[in-house]
Amino acid sequence: MEKICFLKLAVISLVLALGGTVLAQEVVFEYPCYLLEAYDPDGNCWKGSDVDGYYQVPVVPQQWLVGPPPSDLSSVTMPPDHWVELKFHGELVDGDGDDIILIEVGRMGEQAHVFITDGAGREFLIGTAMASDTGGQLPTEIGFDISGILPLPFVPSAIRVLGLDWGGGSPGFDLNSVHARVYITYGDIARNPIPADGAGNVPTDAVLTWSPGRYAEKHTVYFGTALTDVDENAPPVSHPHQPQDTNTYDPCGLELSRAYYWRVDEVNGTNTWTGNIWSFTVEDYLVLDNFESYDDVSIHNTWTQDGDATIYLLKTSGLNYACDPLMKIRYGSFPVNDYYSEAVRTFSPAQDWAVIGAEVLQLSFYGTVDNDANELMYLALSDGSINVAVPYDGDANDIRNESWQQWNIDLRDFTDVGLANVTNIAIGFGDGSPPGGNGIIYFDDIRLYPAECLDDRPAADFNIDCVVDFKDLKIMAESWLYFDVPIALPTDLYDDDRINFRDFAILANSWLDGQPQP
Repeated sequence: MEKICFLKLAVISLVLALGGTVLAQEVVFEYPCYLLEAYDPDGNCWKGSDVDGYYQVPVVPQQWLVGPPPSDLSSVTMPPDHWVELKFHGELVDGDGDDIILIEVGRMGEQAHVFITDGAGREFLIGTAMASDTGGQLPTEIGFDISGILPLPFVPSAIRVLGLDWGGGSPGFDLNSVHARVYITYGDIARNPIPADGAGNVPTDAVLTWSPGRYAEKHTVYFGTALTDVDENAPPVSHPHQPQDTNTYDPCGLELSRAYYWRVDEVNGTNTWTGNIWSFTVEDYLVLDNFESYDDVSIHNTWTQDGDATIYLLKTSGLNYACDPLMKIRYGSFPVNDYYSEAVRTFSPAQDWAVIGAEVLQLSFYGTVDNDANELMYLALSDGSINVAVPYDGDANDIRNESWQQWNIDLRDFTDVGLANVTNIAIGFGDGSPPGGNGIIYFDDIRLYPAECLDDRPAADFNIDCVVDFKDLKIMAESWLYFDVPIALPTDLYDDDRINFRDFAILANSWLDGQPQP
């Protein structure tokens, strides 16, 4: 995901400070700098068109819609009820002409609702975008003038686009880009944090950025998983050396599902401007592979077949767990009788699963009724020197079940494998000894999760240990004590922009629900 905003070179208006050397404010046309959310009610399966305009291919919304579009033909398709919410670097403002411009490709009369939002739940419908219905694959420019809408009871800083119909060959509203007029202010303190304050689903490799204060020469960064890591008594981060020159900070890996807090103080000689405390929450899981980026050739460049295995890419199956395509493995397919079959992926560079707090690997598989269950399925990991295979712990006949199943593997079972340096993962069948057998099995998402409770983790489990107890109460109490004003915090369970007794009530109920009953 891009971590910076891409500003149009033409600055419409600006006010200068410090003798014209530092911008105090400016109005620009800007592409989105952050994807707040991409909502897919069908199950995390986004399609669109690639850079050459070939459509109905898997796409990643944050790569296609954050910053300038990859091409004039690329798009993210939004069928009914699918939507994206895109954050900008500052407040959306009115000017001469259209203030928001959408580009849709396809010209089949597709429609979408367009909202302006504050990025935190408040929104206002500004109209319906409708693509032209003539002209083939040429783009349609759709503009909105917000002069009659402002002011609003919130600060608009994001745009949400909601698909309405199944029009077109994709089908749905094919969004190429969003462009908006934005008012950016530069005060004494650091502003415009990316990730946005209160953001969720932040990637584990996120790099933090902000707009510098107008008098800043250097920046002092405070960062951690507790409010005490960023309060007035906290020490700054130790690496890089503080204060630092750049207005970016790379935490070098964020833990899955973890809430983080950060603050940036602006420094100029002996003067310091203390920044606000910001927060965000990391994505709940990391997809190691979903097989969506491959073609018939590239899958064999990434996954190699060993022993009696044959690997296929199944592009359109009707079996999809999340998205097509899938990986199909035929085991026991060669007459050489190695009595084992493996599909192996090598990571280059090696992956660090320890730094993101991964504890569980989930493998999704779909069986075939005629499969030979004597060939037991296993999954193996290697750190380059130690290789450990973990056998399937369910019913061996599960590989005959023609439905999607999830195998959750505790990473502690890979004894002595260095999870900070994972070099290989292998999906295999058999143990190298007769009699052998054969069959076909399909695989989709391979994911890493932070805790064994996976999707059943209570909302009040702030420290990600799968239980609600005094440790979570301590985290919420700190949130309450530190803030007596509205702030976006992960501990706001009641979702009212405050930490108060309602949130404690939710936590208490979660705690009681987890206790043994008399």
